[in-house]
Amino acid sequence: MRYIALDIGSKTIGVASSQGQLASALMTIRFESNNLAQGLSKLLKQVDFSQCEKIIVGYPLHLSGNESESSHRVDVFVTHLKEQINVPVHYVDERFSTVEASDVLTHLHFNQKKQRTIIDQMAAVMILQRYIDMEEKV
Repeated sequence: MRYIALDIGSKTIGVASSQGQLASALMTIRFESNNLAQGLSKLLKQVDFSQCEKIIVGYPLHLSGNESESSHRVDVFVTHLKEQINVPVHYVDERFSTVEASDVLTHLHFNQKKQRTIIDQMAAVMILQRYIDMEEKV
């Protein structure tokens, strides 16, 4: 089983992958603010989806559970991603994933400067691990 997780932001995409039951960080893709086409192009050039069984995408919701402006951005991105590759996409509620990632990095003694460089890929790890753990319960 090989999954790839994406934490899609307005300037970055955090990427994580899994081999088996453990998620691991891959990379952070940076692009011009709100230039989703550029972000998608970079993602497709830098990530090999050929052996990927599922793409897990963090879905940003408000604390109330309602969709947000960021949810719309993710929907648009995923629509264009599906036009480029034929891999099933599953959404996972990403509320608190960045906070959880920051907590882990702080516990591992990463300073704020270092955290900023890897926080997005660590959030993708949290999203992917959440999906893997949910899948195991089913």
